[in-house]
Amino acid sequence: MMRGSSVVLFLVSMISMMAKTIQSAPTPAEPVNRLDPVRVKLLGKDLEDSGRNPSWILDFYGNNAYLNDEDKKVFNKPLGKAVIGPQIDCEGYHNEGIYLLQEDYTSSKILGSKIHRKTAVIVKVMDEVDKNALGEVRALKDVDLYIDSGMAIIHKQREPVILMGKVEGVSILDTVQFKDAVKGGNEKEIDGWLEQMRPLVKEQVVFWALGEKRLLHADFNLGNIHIGAKTAPSGTSQEVRFDYPIKKARVLDFGYPGIFKVSDRVTKEEVEKWFELQWESRTSKSVEPGICRIL
Repeated sequence: MMRGSSVVLFLVSMISMMAKTIQSAPTPAEPVNRLDPVRVKLLGKDLEDSGRNPSWILDFYGNNAYLNDEDKKVFNKPLGKAVIGPQIDCEGYHNEGIYLLQEDYTSSKILGSKIHRKTAVIVKVMDEVDKNALGEVRALKDVDLYIDSGMAIIHKQREPVILMGKVEGVSILDTVQFKDAVKGGNEKEIDGWLEQMRPLVKEQVVFWALGEKRLLHADFNLGNIHIGAKTAPSGTSQEVRFDYPIKKARVLDFGYPGIFKVSDRVTKEEVEKWFELQWESRTSKSVEPGICRIL
C-alpha cells in the first residue's frame, strides 16, 4: 500500500500528465470539403479514389489541425534587417508578387545566426496574414526552404512577407527553346520536353507525399517547375537556354491552393496513379509563356 506522501506525489504526477496531454492535444481538424470550388478547380469533381480528387487527399495545408502555436505567430515580428529589392514576378493567387533582396540577410535562431546570400533568397509578399499564408510557411519548413517571415516595408507599406530559399534553375516558360517552339506551333517538341520532366517531378511529389510530413504538391503549372539552364549573351540581352536532355527538375511554389495534406494510409501506387492524372490535366493547360513575368 502507498503511504500518505506517496499517494500525494502519485496524484500530483497524474494531474501533471493529464494537463500536458490536454495542452498537446491537436486542434480539431476543420471539415474537408472536397467540393470546395478552389479545390475542384485544381483537382476536378471526380470524387472516386481512382480519380484526381480522392478521399486520401485531405485539406489545404492551412487547416488548423496542421498548425501549432508557433506556426500561428510566424508573421508577428518585424523583419527590420530585410532590405527588399526589385520585383521579379507579378501577383499570384494569394500574394502580391515575388521580390529579391538588396542585401544579404542574417536570420537569428536559438542555436545562432546564419547569413543568407541575397542571390540565394527570394521574398514573397503575401496578401494578408490568414490560414493560407500560415500554411505556406508550414509547408516551406517541411521541405526545408523556409528562411524567415514577418512584417516588412514594401512600397512604404507594412506587408507580411516570407523569405525562402531560391530553387535553382528556371521555368521552361522563360527559355528560348520553349518560346520558339510555341511561336512555331511545334507541339510535338514541347510534348517531348514535358515527358522528360514528368518522371523527375513525379519522384519528388511521391517522396513528399509518403514522407513524414505527408505533403502533396498538386499544382503542376510549368511556372512551378525549375529545370537546369544556362544564360548566355545574345545581342543586347541575355538568352536563357535549358539543358538538353532535361535531367534535373525541382518543384517550387508551396502556397495555397496547391499544397495539401494526405492520409497516412495512402500507398505509393495510389499517389503515382494520381500523379499521372494530375500531370496530364495541369500541364496541358499551361504551355503558353507567362505574360506577367518580370524575370
